[in-house]
Amino acid sequence: MEPAWLKNAERFTIDYSLEAKQELEWLELHNLHQLRGFLQHQLEFEPDNSRKKRVKAEGTGFVIAYRTWRAQFEIQGQHVSILKIFSGYSAEDLATPEDVYQDKALHRNFQKNFPGKT
Repeated sequence: MEPAWLKNAERFTIDYSLEAKQELEWLELHNLHQLRGFLQHQLEFEPDNSRKKRVKAEGTGFVIAYRTWRAQFEIQGQHVSILKIFSGYSAEDLATPEDVYQDKALHRNFQKNFPGKT
């Protein structure tokens, strides 16, 4: 059953840049399967609602957080374009051995395949 606030909400269409598609497919091949569904679910209604979501304005667009991952997106009318996926860890974070979420190896490997994404 849909929440009441969705009854009159406009649905946004979502697409991925070539870069974001490649990054997402790579992550899915490495067992991060929930990100695509999360992005679809969070961005199809009120994609810029920072009161209800882990979204912040950044530059001309927005960044949404999913666990230790981030996705940069833009909104044009009723359309969301996901531009890129990147690590939520800083280079300094990845250099430390502490790994609370047991996922730093995946982030490091991601950055080897997609340099400059921190």
